[in-house]
Amino acid sequence: MIYSIKLQKAVQFASHKHKNQKRKILDYPYITHPLMVMHLVSKFTDNEDVLCAAVLHDTVEDTNTSLEEIEKHFGKYVAFLVDLLSEDKSLPWEKRKEYYYQRIFSSGNKDVFLIKSADILYNLRDMIETFHFAGEQKFFTTFPNFESSIVMSFEHIKQLRLSWDNNPFVDDLYHSALEVFQEIHRKGEERKLIQKVSCGIIPIFVNQKGKREFLLVLQNNGNYAFPKGHMEEGESFMQTAKRELFEEAGVRCTSIDETVFSEHYRFYKDEKIIEKTVNYFIGFTDSQEVHIQEEEIADFCWCSEEEVLEKLHFKEIKDIFRKALHHLNNLS
Repeated sequence: MIYSIKLQKAVQFASHKHKNQKRKILDYPYITHPLMVMHLVSKFTDNEDVLCAAVLHDTVEDTNTSLEEIEKHFGKYVAFLVDLLSEDKSLPWEKRKEYYYQRIFSSGNKDVFLIKSADILYNLRDMIETFHFAGEQKFFTTFPNFESSIVMSFEHIKQLRLSWDNNPFVDDLYHSALEVFQEIHRKGEERKLIQKVSCGIIPIFVNQKGKREFLLVLQNNGNYAFPKGHMEEGESFMQTAKRELFEEAGVRCTSIDETVFSEHYRFYKDEKIIEKTVNYFIGFTDSQEVHIQEEEIADFCWCSEEEVLEKLHFKEIKDIFRKALHHLNNLS
């Protein structure tokens, strides 16, 4: 088979589904990725269904495409392969990756291994080109945790080899992963990693109806958050959290739960990688009177649970809030 009608249909289908999507950082059409994955796979198989699945492997995960739609147009086996190659993005990142690769490796399906190997290989090579073309600052801003991703890639490459001794991509995968790690990691090591710790409180006021209301402050960068700030020398997490709540909002708590809810993230600023940890406590106050620190805080609001989740922008702090709610409900 050189180029079947079914494969042409799959290319057109994927091109339409991904037409408004771009690759990370560089402004080029996303469809180049599944097309290159199909091209790599075609070096080692001419199975029509496998090639179709290669070009369709991200449609269910990244577009408004259902598995039923894939099966209707391309058959049960293509839908089966695409299903195994699709991540469940409703799950937290780590859980999502664990479940995704567990399904892939437990399937024992060499067609899935072939497509996934090509997918990883293209992404590794693309990461190197992106680093060279976009520059260090833009790259590290978009991929602040790339070391963890590469370590994960090495583990998955090892599993791909163990699952299929004759996997034709494994050697190229190892070399590419090593090149990415050595070249980009070296640049990352040249930059000073600055570790910062902040602490804050999720302030709660229980109104006359017995409903919880939560204090959010609107930062000058336009994002809503819970009051928090940097630790000062000699302070404990709790001391910092109390001080920052009073300094930013003029609020004191009548009681504070000692359970700590932490978020960790990295970001790129002034040519440095900042590793940030924010520790939150749950605190109760008997007053809704707020006096904001105007140098840092633009506004504030008392919100219901639903309003908090709507106003918070970043997934990490939403997850922290959900954990805090779960803890509160267990205490009730």
